[in-house]
Amino acid sequence: MKKKVLAVLLSASMLAVMLAGCGKSSDAPSGETQAADDAGAAEDASGGGY
Repeated sequence: MKKKVLAVLLSASMLAVMLAGCGKSSDAPSGETQAADDAGAAEDASGGGY
């Protein structure tokens, strides 16, 4: 019985962590993230200084 309770608690905690870690956060506006992505793409296209 204790093993079943422990299994349920661990499963619930893993689910909570998964939802918190994989959830989409809306802290930054989408415009800022798009600009950062574009800057990285331009850097990649130029060779990155190698």
